[in-house]
Amino acid sequence: MNRRCLPAARAGFSLIEVAVSSILVGSILVAAMSTVGAVLRFRSSTSDSGRAALLAAELLAEIQNQAYSDPNQTPVFGKESGESARSQFDDVDDYDGLTESPPKNRAGTNLTGFTGWSRSVTVVRAQRNSPMQTAGSDEGLKRIRISVLKNGVTQQTVDALKASL
Repeated sequence: MNRRCLPAARAGFSLIEVAVSSILVGSILVAAMSTVGAVLRFRSSTSDSGRAALLAAELLAEIQNQAYSDPNQTPVFGKESGESARSQFDDVDDYDGLTESPPKNRAGTNLTGFTGWSRSVTVVRAQRNSPMQTAGSDEGLKRIRISVLKNGVTQQTVDALKASL
C-alpha cells in the first residue's frame, strides 16, 4: 500500500490576518477611549453645574432674607456707612458689586473645595411693569443677578426679584 504524504496542516495566522486584526482592535480601542473621555467630560460638567447652582442658591437665599431697603439708616442705593463687610449687609442693594473668589460664607470664611470658583452679584432697580428693564428711580422692585464662574467660565447665572411691601 502506497501512502501519499500529505503536507502538514498549517497552524497559526498569516501576517495579513495579524495586521488586519491589529487594526480592528486598535480602532475599537480608540473609539472606546473617546467614548470614555466624553462621558467623563460630561460627568465633570454636570458636577460643576450642580455645584454652581448650589453656590448661587445659597447666596440668593441670604440676599432674599434681607430687607428691601435699609431698616436702620436713611436708605441709599448700595452700602450705607459702616457696611463694609458682608456680615454687616442688612438690605438687598448692599450686595451690589459683591465679588468673591473663592466663594465665602456670610462671616467671610472661604468655602472649602471651591478653589478656582468665584461669584458676583449685581443689584439694580427694576421697572414694575417690565422687571428685566432697569428703572431710573425706585419703583419698589429690585432685580438681583448672581453669576457663578469656575476658572473664569460662567457656570450659572441666576436672576431674582425683591419687591418692597
